[in-house]
Amino acid sequence: MLVNCHSYFSLKYGTMSPSILLQRLCTLGYSRLALTDINNVSASLEFYESARAMGLHPVIGVECRDKSFRYVVLARNDNGLEAMHRLLEQFALYGKPYPVRPDFSEDLYIIYRQSPCNLADLRANEFIGVCHHELHSLLRDHYSHRKRFIMWHPIVFEHAADFEVHRLLQCIQQHCLWTLVDQSQLADTCDYPIDAMALASLFDFYPDIVGQTKDLLDSCQVTFAAKSCPNRTHFSGSREADIRLLQELAESGLAERYTTVDARLMKRLHTELDLIIDLDLHVYFLNTWKIVDLCKDMGVSHVGRGSGANSLVAYCLYISDVDPVALNLLL
Repeated sequence: MLVNCHSYFSLKYGTMSPSILLQRLCTLGYSRLALTDINNVSASLEFYESARAMGLHPVIGVECRDKSFRYVVLARNDNGLEAMHRLLEQFALYGKPYPVRPDFSEDLYIIYRQSPCNLADLRANEFIGVCHHELHSLLRDHYSHRKRFIMWHPIVFEHAADFEVHRLLQCIQQHCLWTLVDQSQLADTCDYPIDAMALASLFDFYPDIVGQTKDLLDSCQVTFAAKSCPNRTHFSGSREADIRLLQELAESGLAERYTTVDARLMKRLHTELDLIIDLDLHVYFLNTWKIVDLCKDMGVSHVGRGSGANSLVAYCLYISDVDPVALNLLL
């Protein structure tokens, strides 16, 4: 039962691929585990599908860090997964700092290492992660609030010796020499997986904490199930309107891109447009055009690539700057 596992998608921090992470933990007897890479969920779908195929119960989460560790967030369901993405979007795209105590719905669990308030004031979805060596001192002072505690054993590298790899990654991250690395940014030397039964035995005197951790992970049931097709059916209200808009944009761009528009250019353009429409790709081209247009407004560089990037339509919509006519590219 692990609530804080890192793959190498925890950039310059974690050392294992998602597949190696899963294989290692499966071998050691774990059946429930949460992937919580730092500030991203890039590996979540790969992790989820692989874990399910291995008969494991995967939980999708994220470790929120700015200058230091803030908390781990776990998605209870698909709504929680969406809320998690919104949180990351605010941090990654807009530079907003993580709130000290996020006001999330019951669709997310939040796991702190130090409580942001009195333990009695924690919400039902807020918990404190506790290492086995911290249990006695914490429960001595906060025994009445032990239902707020769950097992904490982060996974960062595969074996104890791999700490050196992690440290080297942090040297790269911090742009410093091995001897000058900021120790506070390093994982603990014990942040590697041990046998599942051995880990549970470290919490033997507090079986309720083991049970709480199990129940928390079991209640996380992300499915990645789409309620409907996520792609837009129409861009501007109807298929006919979309086709007209695409034709107008393409013809307008053709006049801007070329000093002289002759019959050969018009024929090529409309041949491509007919093919795009026949394949029902007109909305895809319009969506891409809109994204590129927004990038220009925001000063974000872009490069068009893919099977349609060398088309005249893509060139006329400014999706790509590759001139297929000048370069004599295939139609």
